[in-house]
Amino acid sequence: MSRAADEFRQVDYLIELAMEGAITPDQAQELNALILTHPAVCRHYCEYVQLTMNIERLSAKLPVTDLNEYTTVFDQALWDQLAHEEMSAPVMELPQAGPAQRSVSPAAQKTARPKNKFRIVAAMSSAAAAVVFLVLFARFAPVRPGIEVATVSDCMDAKGKVGSFEIGSRVTNRLWPIVLTSGYLKLTFDYGAEVILEGPAEFQIISAEQMRLLQGKLTAVVPREAVGFRVDTPGASVIDLGTEFSLEVEQDGSTSVHLFEGNASLVAGKPGNRQSCPITAGQAKQIDSQSGKIGDIPLTAGHFVRRFDSRRKTVWRQLPRGVARTRTAWKHLVGYWSMDDPASAGAVPFGNPVFDSVDKPPIPGNLCALVLDGRSGLNTMVNGISGTAARTLSAWVKVEKGTAGGTLLSWGMHKPGVRFGTRATFKIDQSGLLRFEISDSYAIGTAAVADGKWHHVAMVSEEGNSSTAHIRFYVDGIPDPISDVNDTHSINSELAPISIGYSQEFYNAGWKHGMELTGRIDEVCVFAKALSAEEIAMLANL
Repeated sequence: MSRAADEFRQVDYLIELAMEGAITPDQAQELNALILTHPAVCRHYCEYVQLTMNIERLSAKLPVTDLNEYTTVFDQALWDQLAHEEMSAPVMELPQAGPAQRSVSPAAQKTARPKNKFRIVAAMSSAAAAVVFLVLFARFAPVRPGIEVATVSDCMDAKGKVGSFEIGSRVTNRLWPIVLTSGYLKLTFDYGAEVILEGPAEFQIISAEQMRLLQGKLTAVVPREAVGFRVDTPGASVIDLGTEFSLEVEQDGSTSVHLFEGNASLVAGKPGNRQSCPITAGQAKQIDSQSGKIGDIPLTAGHFVRRFDSRRKTVWRQLPRGVARTRTAWKHLVGYWSMDDPASAGAVPFGNPVFDSVDKPPIPGNLCALVLDGRSGLNTMVNGISGTAARTLSAWVKVEKGTAGGTLLSWGMHKPGVRFGTRATFKIDQSGLLRFEISDSYAIGTAAVADGKWHHVAMVSEEGNSSTAHIRFYVDGIPDPISDVNDTHSINSELAPISIGYSQEFYNAGWKHGMELTGRIDEVCVFAKALSAEEIAMLANL
C-alpha cells in the first residue's frame, strides 16, 4: 500500500474520531496539521463532511448539495483568518454546574451552540478543522423550516407586508422572504449576532447563523461568540469574523459592503467563477450584479442605521468615534451629535451656529465642528438623564485662553425662588475649569481646558449617586481631580430636552450672555451609564 493511501487512512480514522467526539487533544493537533499543510487533505475532509451532511439531508427529505458549487470553503485567506482568530482567542472557562437558576425570557436569552456529533469539532484544539467544519455545517446541514432562531429585540414604526412586528416575539426560519415595508427592525439571533434592518427591505431567515438580504439595507453586529455568522445576497456572501458591517442590495442586485470594525471574508460571483477577498475595518466593497467583480468604494457610515431606540424614538446613523470598540457603551447611548452634517445634527439651531470643516478635533474621520459665538446653541429633542440615574457626558471642546467658557450641555428647569432649580449643567467656568452644577451644588475640576487647544472632556456619575462630591471628571482621557465642591443639594435632575452650548432655561429666564459657550464643540455624547476609565479613554481616541 502506498504512503499516500496510508496517510488518507489515518485521516479518515481521525475524522471519524472527531465526528464521534472521541478525538484526543494530540490527535486533534495531528488532524489540524494535516488540514493546514495538505490541500488534498483539506478537500478530502470537506468532502467527508459534505457526504455526512447530505446523508442527513436525504433522511430529512431535503435536496443534496454539491460542494463544487461553492468556493467559500476553499478560500485560503478565509481559513487563515479563521484559524488565526481561533488560535489567538483567549481561553474560555466553562461554568461549573450549580443550583438551578430562574428561567430567562426568550427575548433576553442567548442560546449556546448545540454540542452534538456534528458540532463536536468546534470544541477541538484543531483550529482549522473546527472552522472548516462549522462553515460546512452551516452550508450543508439540513435546515428545517419553522424553527425559532431569533428574537425581535426592538422595532420602531416597523410594518411588514403581511403585518407588524412586536418586541419580544420569536422569529422562525422559513422558506420564503419577509418584507419590511417601512420602519426599523432589530433581530437578535440565538447565537448572539444582532441585525438591524431598515425598511423597505426584503430578507430571509435561514438559521441562527445565516440569513439572506434580497433587497434593502442592514447592519450586523457580530460578537466573538457568533463568529461565522453569514449574510448572503443575490451576488455575494459575507462571512463575519467578529465585526460590525453594513450591507445594501440595490434593485438590480448589486451589493455594497461597508466594514466598520473587525474582519470579514467576501465571496462574490457565480458558481465556477467565484472570487473572494478579505475585508478589514474602514474598507468598503461594491459587487457588480452581472459580472460579480469586486471593486473598492468609499466607506459611507452615515448611509446606514447603526442603532435605534424605540423608547426614545431616536435613530443613529453614526456612532461616537471610539465608542464602537466598546459595545457595552453604545448600548447605553442616549444622545450623540457628531456636528459633521448640519442637516443631520438632530437639533434645532439657536442664534447663528457655524459648522466649520477646517478647525476640528484631531480624530480620524472627523469632518466638522460647531462654532459658537456666545449667542448661539442647539436645542435637541433628546431628554437628559433624570433623578440620580447613572450618566456620562462627554464632548470635544476648544476654548481660547481668557474666554469665559460657557455651557457645554444643559437640561432641566430654572425655577424662580429656587436657585438653578433642577437644571443640570456641564460647563467650562470663568477660570477655564470643568464644572458640573445642579441647584446650589457643584463640583469643579483642576485642569485648565481654556487654552486654545482641542480637549476631550467628560463627566461621570454612578448609579444612585446623589452627591456632586462623588462625580468624576476626565480631560483627554485622564482623570481630573475635583478642586472644589458644594454638595448642599442632591443630584436629582429633571427629565427635559438637552441644549448644547447654552442653557435654554437660563436664557428664557433672562440670564443671557455668560451661560453661552464661546468656542468650538464637537462629538457631543450622553450615556445612561457611568463609563469606565477605559471607555472614556476610547472616546478620547487614546
